[in-house]
Amino acid sequence: MGEAFSEDHLMKIIWMEWKTVPDEHSFGHGVHFHDSRKSCDMSLVAWLEGYEWLHGNPDTVQIWCITPDAITTASSLTVMKRDITAYVQSKKVPCGKISPNIQACPNA
Repeated sequence: MGEAFSEDHLMKIIWMEWKTVPDEHSFGHGVHFHDSRKSCDMSLVAWLEGYEWLHGNPDTVQIWCITPDAITTASSLTVMKRDITAYVQSKKVPCGKISPNIQACPNA
């Protein structure tokens, strides 16, 4: 028999940093995260690809994000990462404002 899902099983989140932020229109299903303080064409700060983490029970989930900058500081990213991690590990799709300046936009 296979392993049963355990409530105390927490997915490990692996944060990857983009060297160059891709065009947000090139993504498929998943969740975009935007910093509301940035202009629309430069607001993408993180990307959670797909929904396997929601429907399955993977050991790890990879999430892409920007490197800190003058607007989205290391401190802002730390808060964002903490909040996204909580959503993913509790298997809840983030939507709308998830931290002071970060908006989550699911793309199904």
